[in-house]
Amino acid sequence: MLNGLLFAVTPWSVLVAMALFLFPGTVQRWGSASLERFERWRADSGVRRAAPLLTQMLLVPPRIEDRIGGHGLAPGYVVRWWRARPLAGPFKIIRWLLLLLYIVGHIDDIADWEHLRLSADPGQQPGVVQALLSTVVAVPMSVRR
Repeated sequence: MLNGLLFAVTPWSVLVAMALFLFPGTVQRWGSASLERFERWRADSGVRRAAPLLTQMLLVPPRIEDRIGGHGLAPGYVVRWWRARPLAGPFKIIRWLLLLLYIVGHIDDIADWEHLRLSADPGQQPGVVQALLSTVVAVPMSVRR
């Protein structure tokens, strides 16, 4: 019973509220003031959130700062990149050493080192190294130089 009454009254109450907001009066002034307060709060909140990022922006070298301008999220990403850049070197070295360790650990799986031939004919079922070596040997000497 209560649900039926709620469903019957809701469309009419929405129409009355819309009419009150459309016609000049107290409700329209209240709605406009509420909307302005919300917009002001949203702008202040955005400035508060952007303030640390804009402060960090001053720490970026001027040559880079001139290139990025102030478009969207670009300044934030440039600041993050500038701060993370010194860490990239050690991580690249570690990654290279791990790759080298993996290759050395699996060197026996790469080729049949005992039966490797230095010829242009790769054989019936060449491994990766034998096929590569045969391709290099098959290239004419004038091109190799």
